Amino acid sequence: MFIPVGGPHQVRNRQSCTKVALDFVSPNNIQESVQLTQEFRLLPPLHRSKQYILEVKKLVVYAASATTNEVKDLMSKIE
Repeated sequence: MFIPVGGPHQVRNRQSCTKVALDFVSPNNIQESVQLTQEFRLLPPLHRSKQYILEVKKLVVYAASATTNEVKDLMSKIE
């Protein structure tokens, strides 16, 4: 299931289960994701949504690093 950034949603488990989730930030939505992260950080410490802070900057650094490594690998194959 794909839920767009900022999209309200609710999950109801009908049986016991284990949650598996992956945060994905599209390059087109980085600015909005950073803004939402900043808004989450302003919530009171005990607010339920406080735990859902995306680490957008880490995701961007990882993506840039992975892209750089991929380009290096491709360039070494060309040489």
